[in-house]
Amino acid sequence: MATVVVPQLLTLTLRVPLPPKADTGIFSFGMATNISRMNDSLPGISHWMLHSEAQLHILAPVEEYASVLEARLRKASVNVTIHTDETPFARRYVSLIQKLYDERSPETRWLVLTDDDTFFPSIASLASHFTDNYDSSKSIIVGAISDDLRVIELYGLLAAGGGGIFISVPLARQLLQQPTWSKCMAFSNNEGDELLDKCLNTFTQVRPVFDQALHQMDIYNGEGSSPEAGYLESGRKLLSIHHWKTWYDFNVAQGAAVAVATGHEGIFQRWLFDGDTVLSNGYSVVEYPRAGSYGGITEKELEGVEYTWNEGDPEELWRYVHMMGPLRPRKTSEKKRSAKLVDAVEVITPEGRAIRQIYVERSQSNTAFRPRDRVVELIWLI
Repeated sequence: MATVVVPQLLTLTLRVPLPPKADTGIFSFGMATNISRMNDSLPGISHWMLHSEAQLHILAPVEEYASVLEARLRKASVNVTIHTDETPFARRYVSLIQKLYDERSPETRWLVLTDDDTFFPSIASLASHFTDNYDSSKSIIVGAISDDLRVIELYGLLAAGGGGIFISVPLARQLLQQPTWSKCMAFSNNEGDELLDKCLNTFTQVRPVFDQALHQMDIYNGEGSSPEAGYLESGRKLLSIHHWKTWYDFNVAQGAAVAVATGHEGIFQRWLFDGDTVLSNGYSVVEYPRAGSYGGITEKELEGVEYTWNEGDPEELWRYVHMMGPLRPRKTSEKKRSAKLVDAVEVITPEGRAIRQIYVERSQSNTAFRPRDRVVELIWLI
């Protein structure tokens, strides 16, 4: 076996911004789910709820391991309470409003409906954003709009819970008045978002404010693909992401692990090296080859979001520009060499504690183009 000598590389020193000073206690989060679905969600929830002042309330049917799950989350410094609720999903989802309202603290300003496959990269940035942009003393609802115009055509202009639905305490108080609340809960509907929207439209003049930094991510590409790449490599502000364990498979907690070294603002932050290599921190290292007619990639191109979902079908691009435009065509594998994050762990180096990220580009069988795996290792000193 041949020995490969790796030369000593230069250390790159970065100025890491401090996280925004924000009161995370303004949020009380709620999920309606099943305990059996929560195991995969634990690392992600532990990231965004860690040491925050926010509450998390979970409504779930009776299951044997509910108390074990609650204990695990509390051990991870998550302020969580699991409540037993046997009602059908849509009503259980909307009933979170009453539960969060009843359990609110004096600091609570927003009751947040979310899914078990929703991820918030930085709850401090989220709190800062809401404090700076919205008046929680008024009756207001803020949410994500679907990324897909066909979904909007089917369901209407409603707030999509996967990106987070943020309801001010005054609006919750208004909805919970009788007989309004009883009538809302009596509506027949199998989808929680639709039931809430019908309640708003029937009994209030309040309509959703759609925030471009909250992401429902109604995107899909089929098994084994990476529809999320366009989003997570975009450099855009991502206050929430969705469907990470359902419509696509990405370990969000692993991606966010670098925050202990870079701060939460460093998660998915984009770096351009030598005009042809882009690091999307915690997701991928991408090389855009300059050889032949490929031409690398320009900074102007990088202003657009790569259309990596819906099979990159150019005839369907119009469905998504309202949310993520401008969009640019999907790159073929010859024009874009992607190493995806496969591991991120804390290690001890001679310089001290660090986060080691491993990115891997898999070989392509039966081709001379990529005969072997390619590995990129990044060490972030803490």
